Amino acid sequence: MAVCGSLLALDEADPDKPSFYFTLQALTIHPGATPIYSAQRRWWPPKRLGENVASQHVLFHHDGETTERSDADMNELEHYKEFSVYHSHGVFWLYPGDASAEQVGDGRDGHGRLPPTNADANSDDDTEEDNPDWAMLNFELLPSRSSYASTNTRQRRLPLRRRHQLWPDQLLPDPHQAEAEAASYTSNPEHGGLNGELPVLLGLMAMALPQQHMFAMLPDCIANPWLVPHLPRGTGWQDKRGVIISVYYDQAETSEGDLRSYEEGQGGSILP
Repeated sequence: MAVCGSLLALDEADPDKPSFYFTLQALTIHPGATPIYSAQRRWWPPKRLGENVASQHVLFHHDGETTERSDADMNELEHYKEFSVYHSHGVFWLYPGDASAEQVGDGRDGHGRLPPTNADANSDDDTEEDNPDWAMLNFELLPSRSSYASTNTRQRRLPLRRRHQLWPDQLLPDPHQAEAEAASYTSNPEHGGLNGELPVLLGLMAMALPQQHMFAMLPDCIANPWLVPHLPRGTGWQDKRGVIISVYYDQAETSEGDLRSYEEGQGGSILP
C-alpha cells in the first residue's frame, strides 16, 4: 500500500543515515475524560492518568534506507526518546513521554478550565521540569537555514520553506504553516528543510496518514530520504486523533550521538 513519494529531483539518498527502531501506537481519549479548555476556549489534551488510552504498539526497524516491521527483542534495545501527539483544529499538541502511562503536568483537569498560559499550570510548585505539560508544536530556525521541530523552541509557524516543497503542505496544517511574507520563503535548494526531534517528525508523518492504514503505510514513508504521502491534504487530521511514538536504538548499530546529529541535520535535512 505505497502512498509515499517525492516530487523533488534533488532528494538523493545519503548513505550515512543512522538506523533506529520505533514503536507506533494509536492514542485516544477515554470516554469519561473531562474536556479541558483554555480561557480562549482552545481544547487541551487530557492530563489526568488514565484519560489517554493507547493501542497495542507495533515495532518498526529503519536500517538507514528502508523501514519494516520488526520482531526484535525490545529488552535488548536502548530507549532514546518518546512523544505523545494529538491533533485538534489544525494544531499539534506534544508531550515528551507516554501520556497513556503517566500523569501529564500537574495531572489535574481544572474542572474543564485551564490557566491562560502553559507556564501557569505549574506556577505554584517546582514540578514543571519533572512533569512537563502538553505544548504546541513549535519550530526554531537553525544556522543551516533549516527548521527544527520540537516543543522547547520559539515559534508555532514554520520559519522558512521553499515555494514548491510538498512536505510542508502535507505534514503541517495552516496554523503551523510559514507566514505569507517573503522573508519566510527561500529559493536556495539547500535551505528550507525540516529537522527535529525524531519522535515528533515520525508522529507528524503518521498523523498525515489515514488512521486505519497508518501501520501499513508509514514504513514506505520512512526511507532515505523520507518520502511524503501523496494523499489529499488533511486526510489524517481528525479532531482529537493521537499517536505515541517511541524511538530506540541498537548499540551495535547506532549511538545516541548518531541520532542526535541526525535530528540536528548535520548530514542534511531529514525532510529536504
